[in-house]
Amino acid sequence: MQLDYAFKAFLSRLRGEKRHGPYSSKHFRLVLDLTKVRNKALAEPDPQIKAFLLYAISFGALSHSQIFQDAFVHWALGGKRDGYFCDFGATNGVALSNSYALENNFGWTGICAEPATSWHEDLRKNRPGIITETRCVWARSGERLTFSESVSRELSTLTQFESADNHARHRRGAKTYEVETISLNDMLEQHNAPEKFDYLSIDTEGSELDILRAFDIKRWRPAVITVEHNYTANRQPICDLLVAAGYRRVLPEVSLYDDWYVEERVQLPG
Repeated sequence: MQLDYAFKAFLSRLRGEKRHGPYSSKHFRLVLDLTKVRNKALAEPDPQIKAFLLYAISFGALSHSQIFQDAFVHWALGGKRDGYFCDFGATNGVALSNSYALENNFGWTGICAEPATSWHEDLRKNRPGIITETRCVWARSGERLTFSESVSRELSTLTQFESADNHARHRRGAKTYEVETISLNDMLEQHNAPEKFDYLSIDTEGSELDILRAFDIKRWRPAVITVEHNYTANRQPICDLLVAAGYRRVLPEVSLYDDWYVEERVQLPG
């Protein structure tokens, strides 16, 4: 079963519901979408897919993620409170954020990293209770690399990766500037992250594989990892790397352009 347009429309309208109130036409369409998605979930034969979809529906408007990554993490870890995350690229800390709901509803804390300069002020303002890192997470620390900030800012990336996926056309005319890099290992070390933490969210528009290849995953053991692949050739090498490190990919039927991994100690509900 694919996470189809009805499910994504449900999420979109659920967010719109906050603005338009309970008696608007958007509310009516939301109810219809919710009914469709709930019926799909109840008919799903795979117990884990069913359990997650029903949980995502109940998580509902708390979600700020693009495709319920925050709901997945909370579900996978049994509704954990007071967890620790490392989330990059974090944009403004709210829009499409995989960690906002975890912090603001369940007491989590951690690191949000975002190299695009136009997001920095809002990220600090929106997430004052967490660590903000503005260097660019990369395979190595201390390099000066060219960064392309797209008009669609959530698609911004290191310039060497701007043509690496199916969003390349949206990056035409991007503003470029130099950024300083920091490795994931050094970022976690410098900010005193726990070695066994709960959630690693990776969305860097192309550099994910390079970052993970340089990551000391024997030392740092996030319980859950979500990583964007955008259907590029890097998807399988990322999977191979993480599986070899003791992770398993779960729910690929619903994770679309992301892949979701849990560490071997994590037992999913359902």
